[in-house]
Amino acid sequence: MDRVLAEQVVSRRALVRADGHGLVVDLSVVMAGFTFDDVWSRRRIFKVGRVAVPVASLKDIVASKAAAGRPKDRLFLATHEEALRELGRRRRGAVYTASRKKDPPR
Repeated sequence: MDRVLAEQVVSRRALVRADGHGLVVDLSVVMAGFTFDDVWSRRRIFKVGRVAVPVASLKDIVASKAAAGRPKDRLFLATHEEALRELGRRRRGAVYTASRKKDPPR
């Protein structure tokens, strides 16, 4: 039964939502503009309790939403544009600090 369900999800490129214990998880098996290997190589790992959860990088998620161009994605990007820009600035600063390179360009 699990295999049949998995095959149906993949064949229909379905979004699977799990909701429980105060945690909502969306599982998408397709990202516009990327291959699985590309996204997997840049994944981030988050710990939920004792479970390691691989997640696409924020940069890949944002780029995929832009490539998909759906109304809900355009709304998300417009609504969160400044916050995403600020996260990008912080992340670039962290990379420079961690690698002990000169100050990031301004």
